[in-house]
Amino acid sequence: ISVLCFGRGAFTERLKKEGIRHMYLKPPHSVKYRYFHEFLKFNPEVTKIIRREQPGIIYANCYMAFKLVIPAAEKAGIPVLWHKHIIIEQSRNSYMGAEIRKFSKKAAGIICVSDAVKKSMLDAGAQAGKLVTIHNGISFPPAGVKNNRKKIRRRYGIKNEMLAGTVGFFRRNKGFDVLIRAASIAAGENPEIKFIIVGGAEPSDKDYEESLKRSVKDNGLSGRVIFTGFQDRFKYMPAFDFFVLPSEREPFGLVTVEAGAMGLPVAAFNTGGTKEIIKNNVNGILAKDKTPVGLAGAIITLASDRKKTRMIGREAARQAARFSIKGQSGRVRELIEKLIKDKNK
Repeated sequence: ISVLCFGRGAFTERLKKEGIRHMYLKPPHSVKYRYFHEFLKFNPEVTKIIRREQPGIIYANCYMAFKLVIPAAEKAGIPVLWHKHIIIEQSRNSYMGAEIRKFSKKAAGIICVSDAVKKSMLDAGAQAGKLVTIHNGISFPPAGVKNNRKKIRRRYGIKNEMLAGTVGFFRRNKGFDVLIRAASIAAGENPEIKFIIVGGAEPSDKDYEESLKRSVKDNGLSGRVIFTGFQDRFKYMPAFDFFVLPSEREPFGLVTVEAGAMGLPVAAFNTGGTKEIIKNNVNGILAKDKTPVGLAGAIITLASDRKKTRMIGREAARQAARFSIKGQSGRVRELIEKLIKDKNK
């Protein structure tokens, strides 16, 4: 295996640590056509790498990676497997719709991380026979992390209250503003609920983070909503009584599965890939509608019946086993081996 990286960071450090051969190539700023002049310099370098490595197949982990390697791969006769992580929201007649139709014809296969992503690809006009759903897999939380529960709750003055928690980067499409509106409704209904938000914003979204904090203050929730900043989620999640996923269009939330693996029921919307993870009243509660009121209803349900919430949490832990990284990566491996075999027929 050789890995061609278009960026440097935690992933390349992991490759180095694992002793996996990898190389770096600076990509164009964007795959949009106005950067075509940069692609003209980039493509010969990719071609050289493909000729040198002579892969049996190329795995492209996103749309950008696929679009950047497919011209050189086609020329060399190398099949490319495309991994699709995002729900296509643009219409079939949009620029993106046209891109999906064009590139799905060129792909040897397309892995979709959820049936929701697969449906959006079909709606955009992708070739149905090339699409396969393989959910993301997780590495299960380290042993002993649940021992952090009392420590974290004591740090933030949480006693017997029901603690609803969430984790993530503060991005506008992740619904943290929806969560705060739902928290305001739920807090008015049940004085025993508190909320903890583990995470923060990247530099480009700092204004969004500040608006969230202002909203908490303006809604009189300063004593009910806790912002922790960036923390190790596995150390903090044991302090939660249940998890809240406020994103309305989640392709497949790994953190949702991680929460389940830690025995936490999930309050979420009945949308996207979430409904492929959460079954209502089984391992979580799905909101009746895509509004703050709907999400607040799911939160209140979990906060109002501790016995039921613990029971749902136990089932959440059992259900999470479906999404082991070993099982899901095994399915990816099987698909890669099949595509290589088909190529060599």
